[in-house]
Amino acid sequence: MSTSQAPAPSIEPWLRGTHTEVPAAGRAVLHALELAAEDIAKWTEGLTDTEVHAEPLGLPSVAFHLRHVARSVDRILTYAEGGQLTHEQLGALKAEQTGTESLAE
Repeated sequence: MSTSQAPAPSIEPWLRGTHTEVPAAGRAVLHALELAAEDIAKWTEGLTDTEVHAEPLGLPSVAFHLRHVARSVDRILTYAEGGQLTHEQLGALKAEQTGTESLAE
């Protein structure tokens, strides 16, 4: 029988009392982004570059999903500010399926 204790659950960002100077809607967005970053760090810890770029059964890789999350947020913020996507953003959108960057990048 193991005597080690389970790790204490972390407190979600919205319960930490942070960003109190930001209006509620903006604060909720900041907390959601913080939670997403923490989840990415938690669930990708220890993965090798080979594992990150693997496409098991032809499914999109972890790397694709990480690129997609980051670039989607960039596009959504552009739209929220009333802007149009730049040529760079459109190029990045088309290139989301490819890429060989390491997880550290």
